[in-house]
Amino acid sequence: MKTIHPARTVHAPRTRARRVPRPAPAPLALPADVTRGEPRITLYADERAFIENHSGIIEFDSTHVRVAARRLALTVRGEQLALDCCEHCALIVRGRILAVELEPRGGAL
Repeated sequence: MKTIHPARTVHAPRTRARRVPRPAPAPLALPADVTRGEPRITLYADERAFIENHSGIIEFDSTHVRVAARRLALTVRGEQLALDCCEHCALIVRGRILAVELEPRGGAL
């Protein structure tokens, strides 16, 4: 006769849990300016313009800053303009900003 001690518990044999496949994550919905390299311009009142995704500075003086972008030339017009920060793909123009102009470079938009 088999004796079961009261301190021992008899468990059912373990079974392996099945993995339920997860659905694939949706692709990231990135803004067009990021995916296509289009310029992004952020104005802070009439004091600062933050320009991202540019290709370089074409012209610069105290009344205008002309910047190359993928398919555009971007001009910031104003008074007492200065470049506050100029990095590889972003720059900050400070001063009294009066206008921002976009024009196609090398053909139609």
